[in-house]
Amino acid sequence: MKIQPKWRHWKIRTRAGVATLVGFLVVGSLSIFLVHKQILRQAVREAEIKSQLMLDRNLAIHSYFTHQLKPRLLPITDASQPREYFDPVWMSSTYAVREIQKYFSQLGNDTYYYRECAVNARSPENEADEIERDFIRRTGLDPALRYESLMRRIDGKPYLQVLRRGEVMEEACLRCHTTPDRAPEGLVKEYGAERSFHRSLGEVVSAISIRIPLAAAFAQARDAAVRLSLLLVGLLSVLSVIQFWSVERLIATPLARLRDQARRISSGKDEPGGRIPRPAGRELIELTDAFNHMSSRLRQHHDELEGIIRERTARLLASEEFQRAVVECSPVALISTDPGGNVLTWNASAEQIFGWSAQEVAGRPLPIVPEGKEEAFGELCKRLLAGRTFSRMEVKARKKPGELLDAAFSASPIRDAGGSVIGMMYAVEDITDRKRAEKDKTALETQLRQTAKMEAVGRLAGGIAHNFNNILGIVLGFADLAVLSLENDKTEARAHIAKIKDAAARASLLVRQLVTFSKKQAPQPQVVDVNLAVSEMEKLLRGIIGEDIELISILDPQLFRVSTNPGSIDQILMDLALNARDAMPVGGRLTIETRNVFLNGTDSHGPLLARPGPYVMIRVTDTGTGVKESIRDRVFEPFFTTKEVGDGVGLGLSCVYGIVEQSGGYVRMDSEEGRGTTFEVFLPAVAQEPEGKTRESLPVLPSVQGSETILVVEDDERLRGTVCQVLEKAGYRVLQAENGTAAIEIVTEYPGPIHLLLTDVVMPGIGGPELASRLRGLKSETKVLYMSGYTDHPSGNREASGSPAAFLPKPFNSSQLTQRVREELEKDSS
Repeated sequence: MKIQPKWRHWKIRTRAGVATLVGFLVVGSLSIFLVHKQILRQAVREAEIKSQLMLDRNLAIHSYFTHQLKPRLLPITDASQPREYFDPVWMSSTYAVREIQKYFSQLGNDTYYYRECAVNARSPENEADEIERDFIRRTGLDPALRYESLMRRIDGKPYLQVLRRGEVMEEACLRCHTTPDRAPEGLVKEYGAERSFHRSLGEVVSAISIRIPLAAAFAQARDAAVRLSLLLVGLLSVLSVIQFWSVERLIATPLARLRDQARRISSGKDEPGGRIPRPAGRELIELTDAFNHMSSRLRQHHDELEGIIRERTARLLASEEFQRAVVECSPVALISTDPGGNVLTWNASAEQIFGWSAQEVAGRPLPIVPEGKEEAFGELCKRLLAGRTFSRMEVKARKKPGELLDAAFSASPIRDAGGSVIGMMYAVEDITDRKRAEKDKTALETQLRQTAKMEAVGRLAGGIAHNFNNILGIVLGFADLAVLSLENDKTEARAHIAKIKDAAARASLLVRQLVTFSKKQAPQPQVVDVNLAVSEMEKLLRGIIGEDIELISILDPQLFRVSTNPGSIDQILMDLALNARDAMPVGGRLTIETRNVFLNGTDSHGPLLARPGPYVMIRVTDTGTGVKESIRDRVFEPFFTTKEVGDGVGLGLSCVYGIVEQSGGYVRMDSEEGRGTTFEVFLPAVAQEPEGKTRESLPVLPSVQGSETILVVEDDERLRGTVCQVLEKAGYRVLQAENGTAAIEIVTEYPGPIHLLLTDVVMPGIGGPELASRLRGLKSETKVLYMSGYTDHPSGNREASGSPAAFLPKPFNSSQLTQRVREELEKDSS
């Protein structure tokens, strides 16, 4: 067999040589780099060690001068030398360290640079450069910063610079560094009166700076790299020659024989089964034998393949029928079109989903494209014809009646055997139900989050109400006691106390309203005149919003009445006014308008769809900064606020939302950034007349008198004292206890009857209900009256007799207290 010339198989030899060369270059370069880097690292490490030795040595000298030499010699010199005496050789530790370092440098031929530098140093040699000044400044700011090293180039040469915190002013140092008049006159003459004076105790005034040259170490690293490079070049040359000969002899020539024989067989110049000579290498011998065996087997398989081809052709025809059946029964709509977009195939799922039969759409443009989307669909077809594919795009598709459905749309080009695009294939899945379920899930999650937020508000408000109502109870009680102690002619003082009681009552209503809203408790509505509520709130609002904001009221004189909880209108106006005030930091105009409206059930701009009917609208408009579009949907969320920490908790607008919703109305906001905000509150109108506000008269004596024995149990000492004073002034014999345990001890030791237990519901240890139960076992005739600032009171519970438990809500005044106590004492015990 004729062998091809050697130049025909140069690629194998060249590739092997290049691969070997590249491998050695990579390994060699990496080795040179690592050695060079290690030498540099070692040089820097040695420089750091030497710098540390210099630092320790000179700091030791400095400490010796400062703490031993100078303290011993200064008393002697102060006694024997005149005031102008100054010798820097021993009196200046900085001078001494510098001079001793010079001797070290001369003895050791040392090229290192050392100095104790300072800002406004006495010696020009010690004046700090820019880097040293920055280090001294930072050590003064950060006590933890004591040491720093860096690489820098000076006059084009590399140096390792080590900086360490230097002198800190001590008592001994202040002798020469405070003021010129207190320093030795000789020192002032030596350095002047402006250099390194006015220092203070503990001040960081200097830094120790060491520069160690690294040029020699870097040059050594370069020399080592060059030597390694030359060694690598020589090694590569030898390896290249060996590799070239080995590849040529053992690999290239035998492979060329295999290649030539394979070409002859493939071109038909030689029949399969021919053999080629065996080469020298074992692996190539096995390869050649395998090739010869393959050649002999090819002939045998040739005849077998012809029979297999005939059999599989028949199977392929059968499989085409199977594929058509698969397409027809697919739950996904499978549609194919020609390059022009005309429908070729339309399976049963497509008929079921879109409503058109295969006969109706065959040969026509794809009918599922919605109106107005033809241009976009045409662009998609162009991309498909260019070879692009699309997977599960969520789109709108058209059904036969013209309705739209949500669909997951996938598309890919159809290619022939040559790779040319001959059509387009679409897979469309109806996901309308899934999208609806996802929307419902999102709505449910939103509702659950809102519920969780409201529960959090409720827990917070409940705790606030308990403590705040206790305080209000004290205010109301002492206000009544103050009136009782006044003479009849103190009309002005009585008027002031009336205002105090009115403010406390209003605060109590607001707290109860917040708790009612947040905990979704059953409201206790009253018929309210909104115009009257606005008028009464005007004076309070003017004081709150400030003089730079103009307040305008536009009230409809024929305004309907509304039914809502007491204090609701006050709360709404207060929160909206505060919100407007914060939106107008430089002043503006706040307008409150009321009018009657009739909603027909089609107004969908608010958070809720209103039921048709008459409503009272309260419109609050400001000329402030407006609300950003990105947060408009969140303004009614609890705890959402755009204010800084400490300026607001984000409960105002959420309280408005809850109050309005609980009253059967709805609220909406219209705002544009930079042009102000308008809130519109719609409350259902009612036909009844408003319930008059009852103003409590200031009592001269407690309204109801008695002589029974009452046990008062309250953990708040101030409120307990107030209640006891009121009851005692009403003629009752009063026993008092700070908790349930103390109350049980009093009942056990008290010999007479206890007619009434007046107890707080929630107390540390034994609570009110448990105390009442245990007390009945000791004195069965005792009646129970609960009091609490929490809204979840036990009045819904039943006594042993089956009647509801008696309850007195906090806060209460003296009249309410005595009246309620009298009612319970006079109940039929049977």
